[in-house]
Amino acid sequence: MCIRDSVKGAKVYIDGKYAGRIEEDLFSVKVKAGKHKVLVTSDKIDDVEFEFEIGEYEAYEKSITAKAATRAVEIVTQPSGAKVYKNGEYVDRTPTFLKLEVGRTYSIKLVKEGYETKEVSIYIPEKGPVVVKSYKLEPKSVLEVSTTPQGAKVYLNGTYLGETPLKFSKPAESISGKLEIVKQGYAKEQFSVHITPGEKKRIDVELKRVVKLDIRTTPS
Repeated sequence: MCIRDSVKGAKVYIDGKYAGRIEEDLFSVKVKAGKHKVLVTSDKIDDVEFEFEIGEYEAYEKSITAKAATRAVEIVTQPSGAKVYKNGEYVDRTPTFLKLEVGRTYSIKLVKEGYETKEVSIYIPEKGPVVVKSYKLEPKSVLEVSTTPQGAKVYLNGTYLGETPLKFSKPAESISGKLEIVKQGYAKEQFSVHITPGEKKRIDVELKRVVKLDIRTTPS
């Protein structure tokens, strides 16, 4: 009996007994005349099973196509409801199950409004039962500032954050203090802010133009 297969290292069992390992593209073994059951298995491919019947002084050859083995992975987040992206493509919301190929590394991104985005890598070394991956998402405080006109500088407690339109966030910390919005030719705007983790606050400001008057006296 001959088996042609592209997966090196796969084990071959005939009638429940180990018959050898596929080391090259062609696996060959002698068997008795009659019916036989064959199992080709490996940690990296789905099992391939088939039956064949062979007579005295006959040869039997079969080409098989092995599919990459997969393993179920459950993705759980605290809190639930996070969007799951696998290698950049949206899959589902947590909790969810992914079918991942053995021997590959996957990039997983977890996104939930009000929480820090988490990016992890998952490698599946071999076949087996369901793998549970649990992740805790950290709440973030978010401050959004928009001005008319745009391009105003934003400061929090004297620290420069950026220009409008601005989106600033802090993981697991509050955003608190004195907010200043400054643009040349416009009046400075000031606010007191306190944003707790998991909260988002938006501030929209229409800046007031400052008009300078140059008044001089003339001699009498």
